[in-house]
Amino acid sequence: NLGNQGKLARARQLVEEAFRLHSRNGSTREACFAAVNLSQFLDASGETVESRRWAEEALRLAIGGGNPPEEEAARSRLASSLASGRSWQRAFEELARAYGLRFEIANEERARRAADLGAFYEAESRTARIELLERDKAIQALELDREVGRRGTLLAGAAALAILALFLAIGYRAKVRANRVIRRQNDELAAARDALDLLSRTDALTGLVNRRE
Repeated sequence: NLGNQGKLARARQLVEEAFRLHSRNGSTREACFAAVNLSQFLDASGETVESRRWAEEALRLAIGGGNPPEEEAARSRLASSLASGRSWQRAFEELARAYGLRFEIANEERARRAADLGAFYEAESRTARIELLERDKAIQALELDREVGRRGTLLAGAAALAILALFLAIGYRAKVRANRVIRRQNDELAAARDALDLLSRTDALTGLVNRRE
């Protein structure tokens, strides 16, 4: 806010204090971004030498902390500072490295999302298989009940034949309904399997085949 109000000196003082506090607390990421912001303030004030020094400090912290996003921000800031000082060659080199890091970060994010999506489809497929097994068990239980009823009815005689017919009709309708459910679940499982197979063989961003294909 102070920077937007033109109070650059006070803003610079606060950012320097933030940098010292984060450095003292071992907060490398926050110290890196404080150095980036300080470099930006100095660049806006025309202090290109100091701006470059703080950008290089931000880059040193980012590389030491092993944080690619912070390194990408620090290299982009350093490139701007170098360009302000007319160090065009090195500015171009730093900007190229920053864009390379940005590309790597984006690829890692896409890979993570693809892995999450694959895990989701696997979980859905596993749930569908469990539901199919449960339906198979229910059908087997119905068939067992029907068989028990049939044998009992044979022993009961002519009067029990009507009851047997009723049980057979109920069992048949239940089996028809269960078969319809199984067919629908099989179709859904096949569609999920096809989607997962396609996902595993193609790149999620471009739709082109990947090394698994």
